[in-house]
Amino acid sequence: MTVAAVAQTGRFGSAGTPNLGPPEAALFPNLAAQQDKLEEEGWIVRGQATFVLQGHPTFRSPYRGDSSLAPSANARNTFSSDLILGRTLWDGAEVVVNPSITRGFGLSNSVGLAAFPNNEAFRLGSTEPYLYVPRFFFRQTIGLSADTVPSDDDPLRFSQPLPRERVTITAGKISTFDIFDDNRYAHDPRTQFLNWALVAGSAVDYAADARGYTNGVALEWENSTWAVRSGAFQVARRANGLFMDPSITRGYQLLSSVERFWQINGREGAIRFIGGLTSARQSSWSDLFINGFDTFEKNPNRYRRKLSGGISFDQQITPEFGVFARFSMQDRVSKAGCLPSTTKQFRLALRFVARVGVERATR
Repeated sequence: MTVAAVAQTGRFGSAGTPNLGPPEAALFPNLAAQQDKLEEEGWIVRGQATFVLQGHPTFRSPYRGDSSLAPSANARNTFSSDLILGRTLWDGAEVVVNPSITRGFGLSNSVGLAAFPNNEAFRLGSTEPYLYVPRFFFRQTIGLSADTVPSDDDPLRFSQPLPRERVTITAGKISTFDIFDDNRYAHDPRTQFLNWALVAGSAVDYAADARGYTNGVALEWENSTWAVRSGAFQVARRANGLFMDPSITRGYQLLSSVERFWQINGREGAIRFIGGLTSARQSSWSDLFINGFDTFEKNPNRYRRKLSGGISFDQQITPEFGVFARFSMQDRVSKAGCLPSTTKQFRLALRFVARVGVERATR
């Protein structure tokens, strides 16, 4: 018998983890039991903390610019912690807020590498802990079928079963990666690959502020075999900026994806086709020579449109071993306005997932 595949794992930047197994199997059984009780009463309380230390020795650098990786020996670290608070409102409706505290810097302040090796590092690091709210959103799930499937592997969702066929509406402050460009093996830098270029298609100009989040609304339909997702999001006023463009009719991003899920001998697989249109105060490369390179972060004269897109594929081979691939590209006329580090990307890789007893015990 064919079993429905899990359509969306949705675990980008895991801000917490749903409890696995009975409370007595957890590292802190009483705390786990309290979490389960709160969820039965309509509350989510989860969290996480991540520390990353990276460094490199001295290397020869015949050329060095302001945005080059410093050739001297260097070591930097980042720390992030999240708290997820969620509340059910009515049938299928919930509101989630995710306060976060971060500190630290990437190597050379996160410049000098097109595919930066630490997705936890921002270009505006801090020596002291900094509190902000990366996510604050409302979500309504509308069931279209009576049968259910297990909840998505999503730390931002309640763990009860979901309608197999459903429509989901999400509105508020989120990451576009919470909705788009998922991949079983390469989407969450905190539990999978740290590199910026492996979290999503690095050539797709995903809308985001300097910390990786934006405001918008998304509409999703899925039935465990197919999924269609679309969304409209704000873009930053300037490249790598914290403030979003208030002119939402001129500065915006439209994203859509069509996704297919399957099982082969009980092993799940998926392919996703993603496309995006971005309108922002971004310059063409020729504009920079006319207006000057001091206008790199913001076109002083007008908005420009930019197309980008990609394909994401993953397939389980065994429960601990799988293969994934990504291809993404953008037009080469306009410079990047938000996140991309390349104009074209292709990745093919194998991933081995080590499963140890501690993983289940820490919940």
